[in-house]
Amino acid sequence: MAERVLSAWEKRRNERINEFVSGWTWERVIRNWRKGLENYTISLNPLFTEICVYDPKYPTGREVELSWWPTNLIRELQLNLQRHLDRHPGTIGPIHYFEMRQGELETLNYLWRMKDDIGKVAAIFIMASLFTRLYSSRRNYPHEEWPNYFCVEKLYEWAYESCFGYENGYGWYHSCTQVLPIISNDYYYSFKTMGSLIRVSGQFKMDINGHEKSPQNGQVKEEKSSPTRIGLVTATNTPIRGVSKLEESGDHCEYKRVPRSRTDQ
Repeated sequence: MAERVLSAWEKRRNERINEFVSGWTWERVIRNWRKGLENYTISLNPLFTEICVYDPKYPTGREVELSWWPTNLIRELQLNLQRHLDRHPGTIGPIHYFEMRQGELETLNYLWRMKDDIGKVAAIFIMASLFTRLYSSRRNYPHEEWPNYFCVEKLYEWAYESCFGYENGYGWYHSCTQVLPIISNDYYYSFKTMGSLIRVSGQFKMDINGHEKSPQNGQVKEEKSSPTRIGLVTATNTPIRGVSKLEESGDHCEYKRVPRSRTDQ
């Protein structure tokens, strides 16, 4: 009896998944995802905003850092980090604007490795947005607003296989609670089809581009976050020879990849 019930349940589940993905392929998902970015007038070239600072104590021997910085604060944060290094040479400094979770750092590492492959970049962003809802230890799947859990899980499987080349994986540990710095509210919109999930107004579109929209005093609050690569310049670069501070005008020299100091902040 139990086997017949399970078999009937699996049959209904597979029918719902097939209906959800009917007419869709991973290639079509990518095309729609990219079209959504175009509608938002967002470019992924370059994917990372690259900045450079100078450490007077360790002009060489430091690794680049990856972080999420609000796009409207990048210049301010860059100067703040430079001032810190001028006052406290050899320390790590205020690298992260947000209180970074391990999962968010792992997402940055994935994006950095895959930055030259737009298909894999799309897969990482899609997985990162869906992971919190599907697999996080604190997941709270929006059953009323979203398609059936197993249907959305199929999209995750497509993305994972496209990115990593094999099936049956998650990308992040289940203990990770959030793997993007900003997650939008799940209860403003309703998605019942694959198309609605990846169209311009799709939920993970906002997550991918770092938007957070929530009512605040009758207004909509919007924030943006950008993957940021923080490199250090070397003292031997001609434009800043003998200069330790980043000029307020924003002029700076080219950066080089250098290892990070082991000195604690």
